[in-house]
Parts: sequence; C-alpha cells; structure tokens
Amino acid sequence: MGINPGMLDLFVEWFRDYGILRGAEFLDIGTSQLFCGNDPDSLNRFLRHFGAEPYAGEELSRMANKSLAAPLFHRAGLSYDAIDIAPYPHTIRVDLNTGRLPLRKRGRYTFVANSGTTEHVLNQYNAFKIIHDATRINGLMYHGVPMSGDFAHGLLSYRPRFFTRLAEANKYEVVSRWLWAGEMRPYEEVEDAAFNRYFAAQDAWVHFLLRRKSKAPFHPPLDCLP
Repeated sequence: MGINPGMLDLFVEWFRDYGILRGAEFLDIGTSQLFCGNDPDSLNRFLRHFGAEPYAGEELSRMANKSLAAPLFHRAGLSYDAIDIAPYPHTIRVDLNTGRLPLRKRGRYTFVANSGTTEHVLNQYNAFKIIHDATRINGLMYHGVPMSGDFAHGLLSYRPRFFTRLAEANKYEVVSRWLWAGEMRPYEEVEDAAFNRYFAAQDAWVHFLLRRKSKAPFHPPLDCLP
C-alpha cells in the first residue's frame, strides 16, 4: 500500500506520544511503498525522530519515490514486517482471506498499520482477526480505509460505525478517529458501466487509531438495532 508524507508525520507524532521507541515491532498490513516525492524531507523528519542518519542527495530522492518502506523503518531502528501474498522482502506470506498468522508472530507487534489494505479483502472477519492476533496488549492499530467515492479502489468501503462496533466487541480503546473528504468530482463511468444521469461524489476516508487492551480472542462486531 502507500505511505505519504502526512502519514509519516502522523507516525512520528504517535510514536512520540505513545512511547514507541527504537526496537519496537511494526507490522504493515500490505507491503507499503513510499509516495513522498512531493516532500522527500518527510523521510528525514521520520529518521531524525529516532536519532537515525538522514538520507542525502540522490538516495533521498530515490527512497521517497515509490521505494519500499522497509528500509526506512530499519534505518530508523524499528523492526518491520508486512503481511502480503506477494513475495516482497520482510514479508509474512499470508492470504488475508484464508490464512492464519504464524504462532510466533501473534501478540508481538507494538503498532499495526492497515493503510488501505483490508478494503481489497472479501473475508473481513479473517483480515481483522489477523490484525487483532498480531497486536500486543496495549499495542496500537491504525486503520485508514475508504468510506465513500473512490469507486475504482477496492472491493468494499466502510462506515465509521464499523470501527466503533469493532472497538466495542473487542474492548479496544478508541485513541483517535477522524474523517477525510476530497473535492466533489464527477463520475461518468465505473467499471465499464455508465450512470443513468450526471453523478458527482466526494472521495472520503475514515481513520481510526485503536489500542488493544484485552487478552481475549477476537470477536466480530455486530450492529444490533437499539
């Protein structure tokens, strides 16, 4: 998936505020690339937070432009794994639809990032169970996923209520939540099908930062009527 400069700055803020130090274990749900070409120094702001050597010159430009995120995290002194079905470096080969997290990786990670991956997975129960199983007690889980618009992206979209109910079902602490909306834009055709009339919508994403507080196994959320 993709990490942009704003996300790197948020990681710095969260790692500072919640005491995530060098040596902490970070799990990426989907192997991420760095889309930071418009602000290459965001990589160095991340590195400086951990007291690591910044990039310079051509190396900085190369890393900021769609390089894999793992070398940046390693340079910062963090342990980095990703879950993916593709054989990228530093990747645990697990299908989020059907796979299980290896026992040695369960309850291990201080920070788990779902930066736009689970919307590509049909089996939501299994995907969110893997995230739960991977996170250590008091570890943080970040979800940044599509809520509306963006019709060419992914299989599913989410309502904020999904994450509220997920937190209730698993006794997660809701550390932070916010919504992002882009400009209104027209959609003339989606997946080779045209609308019957003019249609415009905003691309919008939902963001939640959650903390696992319980050793209990994963429970799926249920949206009961009041």
